Amino acid sequence: MRQFIREQNALNAIQLDKLTAQIAQLAEVKEVRRQNLAKLLQARTESMLKVSQSLKDLAEQIKSSGASMDVKHAELAEMQKATRENLNALLRTVQENLPRLPKQQSPGDGQH
Repeated sequence: MRQFIREQNALNAIQLDKLTAQIAQLAEVKEVRRQNLAKLLQARTESMLKVSQSLKDLAEQIKSSGASMDVKHAELAEMQKATRENLNALLRTVQENLPRLPKQQSPGDGQH
């Protein structure tokens, strides 16, 4: 019986050593995964910060572009108004300075 107990204790010790080694391996795997997760979280945080900054920059560019477009639109409207006024002045000048031509008869009027 003592022999059996010694054999069982020896087997238990071997099993315990195997379990201890497996626990150590699992602890190493856990640490590697923890480190990888930390790296991924850091990379995600950095990416989110970059995206956030990019969105902020884009919003500023859109705001600036909108203001610039408003100025350009106002300038264009002013130039169109000046062009219209100049064209109207030219038409008045032409109308005032050209002699009135008599109406010409068209060939189908029947007058010879």
